[in-house]
Amino acid sequence: MTLIYENTKSLTMKTQKNKFIEFSNKITDEFLAIMELIRHSKKGNGMLYLNFINNTIDYIMKCPTVDYSPNIHIIHIPNCENWTRELLFRFVIHKSSLFQNNTTSVRLNKMICEKIYCRDTNEYKRLNEKNNYLIRLARILKSFKIPVGKQKSLIIIKDQDLITQKKDRNPFIFDFFTDIKNIVNSSYNLIVSSIVDAFQLEKLVSRIEENNVPKIENIYLFHSPNRSRITNSYSKSQLERLNKYGLNIKNLIIFSFSEKPVAVYKTIDTIKIRLSTALLKKNIINYDDFDGFITLTQNESKYIFKKN
Repeated sequence: MTLIYENTKSLTMKTQKNKFIEFSNKITDEFLAIMELIRHSKKGNGMLYLNFINNTIDYIMKCPTVDYSPNIHIIHIPNCENWTRELLFRFVIHKSSLFQNNTTSVRLNKMICEKIYCRDTNEYKRLNEKNNYLIRLARILKSFKIPVGKQKSLIIIKDQDLITQKKDRNPFIFDFFTDIKNIVNSSYNLIVSSIVDAFQLEKLVSRIEENNVPKIENIYLFHSPNRSRITNSYSKSQLERLNKYGLNIKNLIIFSFSEKPVAVYKTIDTIKIRLSTALLKKNIINYDDFDGFITLTQNESKYIFKKN
């Protein structure tokens, strides 16, 4: 059961299933470009899953905002293995850094060298591989009309999310983003942090001159149960407070994962009510009290992960 469809309750089970399959299989050129650039041994297994997430993010981005109040969405994925979090983190890095605006692509294009001069064989090999990767990236992005802008995104993760197995390593991905300490650097439109909560972010922004405050339109938060303090700090009231500094936050998207194939009603009772109550600072009791929660039935989860 996803809450992407309007009037979900009024749909028959067959119609809802058909709409879910149609939604999950709608592929954009942007998505195909990202999949071509991602390096990960599981990307073939996760293609349908990532396409569902991509379409969900695109749907969220179209939701209107009112004044200082950002939209909050929780995307809970049950019945998933450990690699799904890692793969999604890679995907969000590519999507937000390359397609939000052309800041990253312009910077990476400047790094392409016509000739590489280096006496160290290993270093020459590394630089040559990086150069070939950037040329390929530039060739792929050339067919897209990526908007010009200065808007940024912030991804909040845990330290382990940056650690990958050697076979899944993309050493060049670290050129796609910068650390929170470089928040005002105009050469980056993506910030990745494993430490900053909303109060630390406010403290940091409060020290920046008003004219230099960056526009962080989207915050992607990878939730971990043992780091609920960080997740809960990004409450609606705190996001509105941050916006008064000029951050212009429009969307907070929280990704929540569970290895267990939990039934929808139990997911709503635990994940939805617990997280949304903390974020909205009010009791979420009724089903319709918060419409920003998106999850999957067991059958939908099996479908996007190709589990029979």
